[in-house]
Parts: sequence; structure tokens; C-alpha cells
Amino acid sequence: MTQFDSYYTHPGGGPQQSSGAPTLDQPHHGIGFVAAIKRAFAKYATFEGRASRSEYWWWHCSKAS
Repeated sequence: MTQFDSYYTHPGGGPQQSSGAPTLDQPHHGIGFVAAIKRAFAKYATFEGRASRSEYWWWHCSKAS
């Protein structure tokens, strides 16, 4: 087990919202385009936590269009 295994495994790794989506300070892996953009605006000025790759790239793809 590497040092990152506990970070990327979500069950038991942190609090979840009732919808099953992680809280804003946790990355949301495999997120869709619309949900990623909504999360980006929700935590636009929050400089804590991390974004998943899909959150990051969907945000940059939306700025390119």
C-alpha cells in the first residue's frame, strides 16, 4: 500500500453528502461535465482540498469553448 492509497479510496476516507458525492474538499473522480462546472463555481475561491483530474480538465475545457 502506497502513501496515496488511503487518499484515493473514498469509503471511510471522509464525510459524504447524502447523494453519494464527496464534499467539496474531497476530489470527485469520474465526474461529468455539468457537475464539474457546478463544483468549480461552488469552490472557485476555496484554496483548500484537491480537484480530481476530471474536475480539472472539464473546467479547462469549458474555458476553451
